[in-house]
Amino acid sequence: MTLRSVFAGVAALVLTVMVSSSARAQINEDWAVFCVDASDPDCVETCDVVTGANQDFVVLFDTGYLTTLSGTVLTDIVVDLDSPALPVTYLGEPFGFLDFRNDGEGFATLFWLSLTDTVVGIDSFTSEPFDSNQFTNQIDGTLCDACSEVVSTFCDDDGGDGGNDGFDDALNLCGAGLLDVLASAMIAFPVLGFVSTRRRRI
Repeated sequence: MTLRSVFAGVAALVLTVMVSSSARAQINEDWAVFCVDASDPDCVETCDVVTGANQDFVVLFDTGYLTTLSGTVLTDIVVDLDSPALPVTYLGEPFGFLDFRNDGEGFATLFWLSLTDTVVGIDSFTSEPFDSNQFTNQIDGTLCDACSEVVSTFCDDDGGDGGNDGFDDALNLCGAGLLDVLASAMIAFPVLGFVSTRRRRI
């Protein structure tokens, strides 16, 4: 192998890393973080990614807007963070709710669910939500840390423990918990004991 080919290989690797980094979306608004186990007062395990059938999202803290990890803010789709049931509306009409379920690999994952416990997706052109008729155990490779996918000033802090967890410890409160029982009607959402928190730069 010649020195020239070595330099060419290194240059190609550096370029690949730069392109990959620049392709990551930037989200610089607070988003909600949820506790996987509502009974854990220390909220050790958290998740801030909402898994849909064909998109992953965060929920903007101030507005409740769903926002794709590619950076698109969906102003027509709103999560009510003031409700313990975390209901979702589209154009003001109910369209499911958020709750933790196990994915196909057995990991607790925050899903956007319909009332039939199937995962909701969005149309790639209109962003209109639809029932995918997929159950959570049919979906693998789910995410829980948005900071692994996006660039944000809210991913810079170390949470006070030396790790790059993106949280301000003083504000790291618990959120949604596990629930297996579906509501039979949209007005009868399950109670999750939700308390939202923010990613915040120290």
